[in-house]
Amino acid sequence: MDIQISSNFERLLFDLYDRDGKALAEAMAEFRRTGTLKVGANALADVRALFDAGALDDEGTLAAIADCRAASARRSIRTPPWAMPWPSSTARDPKVPMVVLATAHPAKFPDAVAQGDRRAAALPARLGDLMDRAERVDGLPNDVAALRA
Repeated sequence: MDIQISSNFERLLFDLYDRDGKALAEAMAEFRRTGTLKVGANALADVRALFDAGALDDEGTLAAIADCRAASARRSIRTPPWAMPWPSSTARDPKVPMVVLATAHPAKFPDAVAQGDRRAAALPARLGDLMDRAERVDGLPNDVAALRA
């Protein structure tokens, strides 16, 4: 999975390209060739009206994990994807609701969680022996027909 070009982002772009699939396909092909995606000023303004954005380095992420744990009444373990929006949320107008959802289990980030949260995140019971299980791999040639078959 290429998380740099998420399907959610491409669906947003589809709307920003006035639901013109051909124009979006051309833009995505250009993006894959050049690493640059150009959107018009109106589309960019539409995105900025819908989303806030920010960035954290590793140190900032660990600090955010610790900070949001300290501020949370539930004291649940936070993950890097959950913690990254935290600094942005605390700078917002508190009257404006903000929802932050994380889709990754804390055990996916054991080092970051242990450093930022000071607690280990254990795998769920059904996955507790995951690292001890036999690995199964099926090799395929670099061939689309083989993949489809």
